[in-house]
Amino acid sequence: MCWLKSAPRVDHDGVLNRTNFTPRIGAVAGLLPEGRMVVRGGIGLFYDRTPLNVGAFESFEPRTVTQYASDGVTVAGPPITFVNRAGPDLKTPYGRIWNIELDHRLNDDWSLKVNHLDRAGHNEFIVNPIVDGATPELLLTTSGRSRYEETELSVRFAHGEHLETTVSYVRSHGQADLNGFDQYFGNARDPIVRLNQYGPVGTDAPNRVVIRGSYLLPWKIQFDPLLDVRNGFPYSAMAEDQSYVGQRNGAGRYPMFASFDFSASRPVKIWKYRATFGVRMFDALGKFNPRDVQQNVASPNFGHFYNGVLRDFQTFIELGRR
Repeated sequence: MCWLKSAPRVDHDGVLNRTNFTPRIGAVAGLLPEGRMVVRGGIGLFYDRTPLNVGAFESFEPRTVTQYASDGVTVAGPPITFVNRAGPDLKTPYGRIWNIELDHRLNDDWSLKVNHLDRAGHNEFIVNPIVDGATPELLLTTSGRSRYEETELSVRFAHGEHLETTVSYVRSHGQADLNGFDQYFGNARDPIVRLNQYGPVGTDAPNRVVIRGSYLLPWKIQFDPLLDVRNGFPYSAMAEDQSYVGQRNGAGRYPMFASFDFSASRPVKIWKYRATFGVRMFDALGKFNPRDVQQNVASPNFGHFYNGVLRDFQTFIELGRR
């Protein structure tokens, strides 16, 4: 048994005034009777939406960069004013994505899934400071690229309707041109733009294990736990003038992240209404999962971590008619 589906489409980029053809194809094949083993896969092109501020980039205010000596007062050199310029022949960013997945139901309780996903990004918007011309400029081009690969192995145990456990391991790797336009002209105000580098993305986590469950306990208590363990994200080393030292996102990683979250709830009847009372707890283990690091190589605290995720406890009530 096999199904094949093709979905050709055409997208129009109104900002860059480009029309793009985006072919996609997917297939499903049953290898064992009764759907006990199924292989799925697909490949296609996926074009991004061009941000509106890309079209307005050249009308942004120019920026002037002034460098100071270590005393913070003496000007170390003449100020440099960068004008914003969009490169010629800007193209719509797109990703070539393919995946293949194997689902195997071993018996009534156990099932196995293996999935591999690959994404290659092209024509991505990046900005670069150019100072070797007559007029210093912040140049916007679509020469950016990225690559993300992910392999997932999952095992699921489900007995009846009230006992389910899923354990998954994900091995992934992500790299990209790091001067992405949205990194600087999204939420950041007056960002400092350094030379572009190609390297690990800031959310790269090579190894991740997730264990989730759903259990009906005595007294009709529904218990849903989640354990998430992964590598810490990478970070960069920086000098006093905010320039990068060495490879960006190559100075080290945050500590191993580990978080145990759960919710517990119980339904009750109140007259003609059905209510559910419950609690949720995030980071129940209380492990120190920092969100900031001292990146300045001149600081005696370089590499020290701060601002841990706080433990959070919530209660909730859900009401509905019977």
